Amino acid sequence: MTLFLSAKQIVDLLYQFKFLDYIMVVAAAGLVVYKAVKEYRVSGEKGFAGYVLNTVKKNFCLTDALIMILAVLVGLSLLRNLDGFAEACAIESAFLVYLLGRVYGKEVLNAGKNLAYVGYGIIYVNGGYYLVKCIDYYSHEGYPFPHLGDLKNSGALYYYKTDLGIAILFATVFIYCFSKALIAKYITIFIVNVAFLFHTYARTSQAIYILFLTGICIIEISKYIKKSKINSHKKAENPNNNKKLKITITGCAVVSMVIILIGMVLLHVSPVKKKPYSDLVISDDVAEKIEDIFHSRQIIWWDTFHFMMNYSPVTELIGVDIDKDSFALHNSEQMMSHCMYLTIIFGLGFVGFIVFICLMWTVFYKLLSLDRSERTMKLLLFSSFVIFLIMGLTTDAFEYTQISWFPFIFAGMAVSEAKINE
Repeated sequence: MTLFLSAKQIVDLLYQFKFLDYIMVVAAAGLVVYKAVKEYRVSGEKGFAGYVLNTVKKNFCLTDALIMILAVLVGLSLLRNLDGFAEACAIESAFLVYLLGRVYGKEVLNAGKNLAYVGYGIIYVNGGYYLVKCIDYYSHEGYPFPHLGDLKNSGALYYYKTDLGIAILFATVFIYCFSKALIAKYITIFIVNVAFLFHTYARTSQAIYILFLTGICIIEISKYIKKSKINSHKKAENPNNNKKLKITITGCAVVSMVIILIGMVLLHVSPVKKKPYSDLVISDDVAEKIEDIFHSRQIIWWDTFHFMMNYSPVTELIGVDIDKDSFALHNSEQMMSHCMYLTIIFGLGFVGFIVFICLMWTVFYKLLSLDRSERTMKLLLFSSFVIFLIMGLTTDAFEYTQISWFPFIFAGMAVSEAKINE
């Protein structure tokens, strides 16, 4: 398990060798089977199938059910268009590693030290490479010369700036959670990463990193405030606390569903249904400002909803399909969505989107229900899903295994631990 998790960061760096991704999927499935067989032998039960069935019955929870529903919806979407096979495999692999986290539980944390070491390597190897490129650029005889944008968009040893930004974010999480070398940790997080990441155009990653820095500062300061510890202790002793938490989470889930349903109604009565983006009357100045912010994404999103609202009610409910080429055919820019949430709506419909939202609620409920002593687990789960959900605003994060795998592994681990605590 330790080798598997450590290898994931390296495989993401070696993106050119696609076969490594397939090996990782096979390895994940193999680790699940290995753990199941090992536990079966220890249990002393006679039938392996009966042991698996009993284990599932004993540990099954709402989060597992939502994962299964999404897996089925992705499978049905694939049946509608087999060209979406690659996208379906990427999404289903996230569910597989969730199962891996469920099976191994807290053992996932044993890989922490190695994750931090690999994180240091990722940052400094890529940082060194990027520094060489910067020196070459700024010391050039004809400086300033064209193609600064190429430098800013460079992913160093990664394919693109987005991939680099994601790698830095996850490496930062692992270093902060597991590294014991305090000087190296804080120099890397507060100096090296800031200089490195903020020299690129990876704006979404920069925004997330600012959130991380703010969170780290708050955590470090809170360690020295005894009053906050006393207050948290009193809250833990309050018998009504858990009941209030459950009511709050349930209420939020219901409210989110209502908001989604209201959103569907508003889409039907809005200009999105009535006309494509090209028919809108927008002044040149406003259009230029919108384009600077969204880089044509607004056209993609508008045209996609316009198509879905005018095609059929079935399309709205269960989606079209998850093939990227199919998505590109239904917007005037002929591009991918660059938004995980829109990809889910297009591929799985509003039914799939509601299931996804409920899944996220249950994951964060498990986060809140974890014991106070599980600080590292909470940090891993929360920070990884912050990366997943915010990057999902501008990327197809569900189909992006570099983004989706770690959050779902940690989600599986947290769900198993919360189940034990029950």
